[in-house]
Amino acid sequence: MPMERMNREQFYAATGPLSREQLQKALWTVYWRGTAATRERVEAELAPAGAVTVRQRTAAAVDPQTVQAEVRQFVELARAGSYIAGDRRVRPKERTQWRFTFKRLVSQSRDALRAGEGTVGAAALELLLDLVSDLRIPVLPVRGRGGGSRDRAVRRGRGAVGPAAGT
Repeated sequence: MPMERMNREQFYAATGPLSREQLQKALWTVYWRGTAATRERVEAELAPAGAVTVRQRTAAAVDPQTVQAEVRQFVELARAGSYIAGDRRVRPKERTQWRFTFKRLVSQSRDALRAGEGTVGAAALELLLDLVSDLRIPVLPVRGRGGGSRDRAVRRGRGAVGPAAGT
């Protein structure tokens, strides 16, 4: 059974008797074994007050105009079926990795939105969201048991069979 979380006072009471070395070892264990989000939070707490974090630097490094051009090209190719059907404009390896390209473009569009040119980032995100909403495959109603053989005959080019054919 998992332990209940301590509140701040309980945590301070439990860590009060620890030496500096023991606290450093505990923090290192949390940092090293924790998730990426945990590591980023520890790094943010350890960074000097005026230091820029890695996430802030990457968000500022994104060129919104370049991101928008990449998004437009991706959306154009996706709508043309280049990633699914195969097209010379898209490399074969890139066809199988379109999901990663999409995720990268969404992330860069968000960064462009935060970088100051909100209209360019918003337009890029809008293009990607429109693509997702347009390419969703609608759920077709399930056919009943009747008419199954007739539907198969029509698909095979034999025409309808029986009373529905007018014979």
